Amino acid sequence: MAHMIDNSNGQDNFAYVGDKTWHGLGQKLEQGASREAWIKAAGYDWECLTVQSQYEFQGEMRKSDNYHMVRSDTGASLGCMTDRYKPVQPSEVLEFFDDFISADDRFHLETAGVLKGGKVLFATARFNEDLTAGGDAHNPFVLFTTSFDGKLATTAQATMVRVVCNNTLTASMYDKDAQVRVRHCTKWTQDVKDRAHEQLAEIAGQYFHYKEMADAMALSKMSKKDTEDFLTKVFYGPKDVPEKEDRTTNAKNQLESLFDAYNETVKEGTVKGTAWTALNAVTRYVDHNRTTRDHSGEGADAARMSSSLMGSGAVLKSRALEMLRATLAKPLVAA
Repeated sequence: MAHMIDNSNGQDNFAYVGDKTWHGLGQKLEQGASREAWIKAAGYDWECLTVQSQYEFQGEMRKSDNYHMVRSDTGASLGCMTDRYKPVQPSEVLEFFDDFISADDRFHLETAGVLKGGKVLFATARFNEDLTAGGDAHNPFVLFTTSFDGKLATTAQATMVRVVCNNTLTASMYDKDAQVRVRHCTKWTQDVKDRAHEQLAEIAGQYFHYKEMADAMALSKMSKKDTEDFLTKVFYGPKDVPEKEDRTTNAKNQLESLFDAYNETVKEGTVKGTAWTALNAVTRYVDHNRTTRDHSGEGADAARMSSSLMGSGAVLKSRALEMLRATLAKPLVAA
């Protein structure tokens, strides 16, 4: 199942400031735009209604103990909950995100959007101090996510964007301390603001842990064979690599696209034959090269974006990080 940028109201429900991002999807806003402008441009201008479920039994309609979370504009069901679940409205979620980052003036709202027909809401906040990691310039962000289907807690997590190619990597893939859970239904008191400031400071600290990891990977050498084996295991899974004669044509083509992403990463100026280059080959492949199925007709670019943030693409990135970090436990080879 593809996880798409929502466009049920006739627009790609994604808003951003600055340069176009994610293949130019969505609406551009000016820095300092009002919350009302963000709510409309990002597609947060609807309500989540609680509707009691019904079922038919022997020709008779009966009420269930469960309730559907339903969009007020499209009537789409977002999930099924008990009557104890009290939804927070999309506009309130965005207001909370904005309040949260306002606790630390080093952050500002950069993007916001809707995924999976309204089941998932997300936003990013830019950290105003750029960072060089692995020899490459990066833009640090905080990624916020929440959902109405009960599958995601509201979280804020450190995320890095490599400037040269706009590859993204969520720091919490390798460090659980780079992610914090937040309660968006809590009243915004001074105590809550103080705690938000502490949490943002913790997240900001993870950017520098990321730098340490990236710098170590840039010194960790990998032979051509090691690189090919690594990319193959990332693609299939370390324990699930089939023999060459058993690989499907589609899988072979996708694996070749991953190898191409490695070559493109080298052409961008990343030193060939390091763990850092191998990692960025995976992030490039997921964010730009990978074929992503479009089941709902909303476009492959939208599907690739959400897959990269929280879908199967994010799984590939996390797998690559886990495998490479294991190699960093060994003595590093000097450059």
